[in-house]
Amino acid sequence: MSIQDRWLRVPLSSITVRRDARQRRAVRSANGTFLDSDGLLDSIKSRGVLNAVIVEEREGTIYLVAGERRLEACKELGLPDIPVRFTIDLSPVELSIIELEENLKRLDLPWRDECIAVAQLHRSYCELAESRGERWGLEKTKAALSGYSQLSEACRISRDINSPKIIGATNIKSAYNILTRIDERLADDAVNDIIDAGAEIFGDITTGDRSNVEQSGAANTQSNPTYNRTSTGEHKTSSEEHNERIRNPIPSAPKPESIICTDFASWLSTYNGPSFNFIHCDFPYGVGVFAGTQGNTQGGQGTYRDTANTYYGLIETLCGALPRILSHSAHLMFWLTADIPTQHRTLELFRKLAPQLNFNPKPLIWHKTDNVGILADSKRGPRHVYETALFASVEDRLIIRAVSDTYGAPTDKTYHPSTKPEPVLRHFFSMFIDEFSRVLDPTCGSGSALRAAESLGAGTVLGLEKDEEHYKAAVSALRSFRTLRKVAR
Repeated sequence: MSIQDRWLRVPLSSITVRRDARQRRAVRSANGTFLDSDGLLDSIKSRGVLNAVIVEEREGTIYLVAGERRLEACKELGLPDIPVRFTIDLSPVELSIIELEENLKRLDLPWRDECIAVAQLHRSYCELAESRGERWGLEKTKAALSGYSQLSEACRISRDINSPKIIGATNIKSAYNILTRIDERLADDAVNDIIDAGAEIFGDITTGDRSNVEQSGAANTQSNPTYNRTSTGEHKTSSEEHNERIRNPIPSAPKPESIICTDFASWLSTYNGPSFNFIHCDFPYGVGVFAGTQGNTQGGQGTYRDTANTYYGLIETLCGALPRILSHSAHLMFWLTADIPTQHRTLELFRKLAPQLNFNPKPLIWHKTDNVGILADSKRGPRHVYETALFASVEDRLIIRAVSDTYGAPTDKTYHPSTKPEPVLRHFFSMFIDEFSRVLDPTCGSGSALRAAESLGAGTVLGLEKDEEHYKAAVSALRSFRTLRKVAR
């Protein structure tokens, strides 16, 4: 590259800035104020412009190559001219490299602009080397940037610089961590799809056409949701499903019915569909707290008895089914009483029956801000106003983002006496659920978990509810939620 060694002073008005072609996004705020976080104005006032700006001359017009902040600072101070150095016969790629290298020296460069500049600079180096018949890689760019330590991270971030996933990131490291977690989850889900496809092929070979499941009744048709079939009825491969989810993460077409009126064990006896990478469990706690509905200690034809036998029986049913319904890489979230002996026994049962689950040692806590709770003995203990949930991963599945392990919200008994409020679930689910999630809730009650999951973009949700009245209320609430969400788009 060639740049004149001598400086010339030229009028500010004679220098043209090609705004659309510049890597720098802005040197002034929205109201026109010069952005001077590093004291450039005071420096120029005291010592003048210490480093000339770089310009090029084409067909009689002088264009800025590098040094836009110095140029704008001189305009801000009302100076008539500025020292410049002219480029000599440089290609557009070489001119781009000069601008990008200049921008990377700025102390106030926002991390997003830094990622864009670094990635563009690496591409420019590669293009320049290719034009000379040379090979170029990340290590050479790193050396050219004096050992710049975040080259790989910046290049990765630049590919998704406008992703809403990293809106809240504050620096390169945090944005990179978010995106790599997403990358790993996508890789895990690709493996899940391959395993599902293999299991289906194996099933076709050993048992024949899987369509007999669909021909056995309406409930079985619902238990194999139509998301894994085309509009013509032809079965899609798992890779096709995965690619379609990437192209259309939140389908605009009407979803199939996502809640089935059945009990968990009956559904398991007929389910023959894809596995789930997130299972949310809110079983009766087995402590006989509620009366008349899902927690009815007397029981009824449409309810689960709120007894210890029911609680541990459901856990045994779940664990026995996990190899068939839980994906190779997945999360499980499990609500239970805060009673320490019960939690200990529960964890011991999971360790025995489902050793593939790796439980986090600390629970998630919902604090009931309306102070609704149980006062077992006013003379010996406090009112219990929080509920806890355990969560576990399979194959060390990464979370999407970290959130507080405690969330405060009032109780909500609009549809069900033991509903977990949607704000609570959305808060905790934001760690686990994205547009590639396949969610199962085997005792969905009011369906709040399904609504919370869909609000986070979950690709598939499926809930089971044994009680017919709760089932109808959950279906109605989910349909209303989807209608409102569609109108809001």
